[in-house]
Amino acid sequence: MSKFALDGFGKAISAELGHRGIEVLHVYPAYIKTDIAKNALAGTQGQTFGVDDCNIESGMTVQYAVDILIKAMYLKRNQVTIGSFFYYILPKLCFLSESFTNLVGEINNKQ
Repeated sequence: MSKFALDGFGKAISAELGHRGIEVLHVYPAYIKTDIAKNALAGTQGQTFGVDDCNIESGMTVQYAVDILIKAMYLKRNQVTIGSFFYYILPKLCFLSESFTNLVGEINNKQ
């Protein structure tokens, strides 16, 4: 839900401030190799977790993700998906699914 909220927040900012030349880039990343899991606090007196998550370990490098972000900003994109083909195609499939459902609903309502 938090990702959906951030997506909506970004779209609202784009709509409200776009006329002032403020551009918003929506970023949808897959796993990126960082120390976020290792440095996360465990529930015991502020100690760090100390272990990497296997998904993060197999993720892309920070430099690779930053290179994609810089290209997206240069090309003035309003959204970018960073990750494997699956991460790129999934949002598009969801959109098509919703569009197809709406189309079927309109056809059914006309009958």
